[in-house]
Amino acid sequence: MIDESNDKTDKSCIILVRVFYSCVGDIRTRFLDMPIVNVGTACNLFDALKLSLSIHIFSKCLAFMSDMTNVMKGTRLGVQKLIRKQYPHVFDVGCICHLADLAVKSGMEVLPIDIDQLFVDVFYYFYNSSKRKQEFCDLWCSLFTSEPQTVLKHCTTRWLSLLRCVGCQFDGLISYFRSCSEAETSKVVSILQWLENPLTKPLTKPLLHFLSFILPSMDKFNRLFQKSTQNTTCQLYMEMSRLVRLYASNVLKPESITAVGEDLSKLSFASANQLADENLGLGGSTWEALSEMEEEFDTSSAGYVKCSKIPIWGHHFEGFRHHKP
Repeated sequence: MIDESNDKTDKSCIILVRVFYSCVGDIRTRFLDMPIVNVGTACNLFDALKLSLSIHIFSKCLAFMSDMTNVMKGTRLGVQKLIRKQYPHVFDVGCICHLADLAVKSGMEVLPIDIDQLFVDVFYYFYNSSKRKQEFCDLWCSLFTSEPQTVLKHCTTRWLSLLRCVGCQFDGLISYFRSCSEAETSKVVSILQWLENPLTKPLTKPLLHFLSFILPSMDKFNRLFQKSTQNTTCQLYMEMSRLVRLYASNVLKPESITAVGEDLSKLSFASANQLADENLGLGGSTWEALSEMEEEFDTSSAGYVKCSKIPIWGHHFEGFRHHKP
């Protein structure tokens, strides 16, 4: 297992090894080396890896694991390509948590709103202004009985932060932004992009509720494989199959899922296999938000939101199928 640091001085390349100890019948992770590789090309990283493993036997390595960057996984000149060229028996194992995150991003590409940018913009809107923070707290206290939460910062490289931000107090934020003047809210870039305040745009609230519905299962999957106290390799196939079946059950007819048996790669999101709109698995709060939107806005917008969920599920699944280890 190999990964690079992001230090601004010397860049370290951390190398860990997973070893099977026959005497105790267990697999354990051990630190091997941390060479300096300031010019992080695939060739330089591969040379550093070979040098670190020279005291061991590279030919006995069974698999290589790294993040999913091009320098590591590039099909033309990545570290993995160089390893397979000299040691064709080495199996390529990607970081399953990173793979899951890529599947989520594949699904979110079809959303009409850039959710990642939305949360970043909202955080920085309040970040350096004690006046705005106080105004938000005052408005919250006048509308709700609970204490206002901190506006969280979404970090796109932290796989578990999106769900926490989605579950934030966006009802209170909607009320706050509606009470602001146009000159004040125009300072937020996302408002200019979406014509009006992103948290008050008709599609935003149902989409946030929808993400609150689908992200917990992905976070549970990620947390399982981020455990460092036990070996979870044996659970990978079972858990990936469970997650794909869970996603498929929200948009596909049961007979379409059972027809493929254990080979879930054959699942098809063709319209003939899809559930009727009213039976789609969107989550109870999403349906409530859609009903509210139908009353406040043109019902054709609600129909668009309902239909947009199918490509989201499909892109999540295609992300898994494309990036699976």
